[in-house]
Amino acid sequence: MKIALTLASFSALLSTGTAHSIFQELHVNGVTQGHAVGIRVPKNNYPVEDVNSKDIICHGKWGFRLPISDKIVKVPAGANVTAEWHSYLPGDQYTLLDPIALNHKGPIVAYLAKVSDAAQSNVEGLKWFKIYEDGLDRNKVWATEKFIQAKGMVGFRLPKCIEPGQYLLRVEIIALHLAHRNAGSQHFLSCAQLEITGGGSVKPAALANFPGAYNNADRSLKLWVPSEVGAYPLPNDFVYHIPGPPVLDCDNLSTNTPWTPTVIPASDVIQKGGQCGGRLYGGPTKCETPSKCVKRDDELSLCV
Repeated sequence: MKIALTLASFSALLSTGTAHSIFQELHVNGVTQGHAVGIRVPKNNYPVEDVNSKDIICHGKWGFRLPISDKIVKVPAGANVTAEWHSYLPGDQYTLLDPIALNHKGPIVAYLAKVSDAAQSNVEGLKWFKIYEDGLDRNKVWATEKFIQAKGMVGFRLPKCIEPGQYLLRVEIIALHLAHRNAGSQHFLSCAQLEITGGGSVKPAALANFPGAYNNADRSLKLWVPSEVGAYPLPNDFVYHIPGPPVLDCDNLSTNTPWTPTVIPASDVIQKGGQCGGRLYGGPTKCETPSKCVKRDDELSLCV
């Protein structure tokens, strides 16, 4: 029996937990450390949406998969690490949208926080520094699109210059497909427990607090991202600004300076030539003067 997947049913599928993702395996220099080893794996694949809640630190909004790993993974400074994500956990129902739905476009970031014990339960009040980010490249390809092509693998290098010791590694996917709504950005994240060996003596200065580093009113988290097939693309001159502090650069420590969160509100006015309406559109509709929003067809209205 042939079953047709309608646009409506497919959209409904994308809106459920089958479209989401969980960080659940860590690879160090190409070697897996084992499934869920050293990672605080959320109980389900639903995102954090309140950036002002403590859940934005290491998730756990609905609890963690038990037992929580007490393993602390030893990693040399400067190592290549890979976070492996999937939309389901072993024993869960398999989903065709692995590792995440195509319309969940947005940046991917990673942070470290130095701790006395990486297995400690309390994660509040930590100072986080960013070690990796990928957003929207020059070809208008999102980090999540590359992530899907890589079958759920996100790779980056740990800083070679930081002090040895125990750290929490926080890896986060930010999906922007509903970000035009109030508190609409979706944050998928987990924390891994590391002991970094070797390294140097650099103390990161661009430190962030969670909660506190993000603001839903900022242009990085409140915007409309075309995500459906047939949607009008982003303007060629569009530049996306990834939220949070700059990445620590061990090769250019002149940039290792204190960071303070600032909010640059997203514009609700569309420039001439930009999209202001259409069947799949969910963004602002106000055009800059003297342009007006003119319907071209059911799929597209433009500021002209």
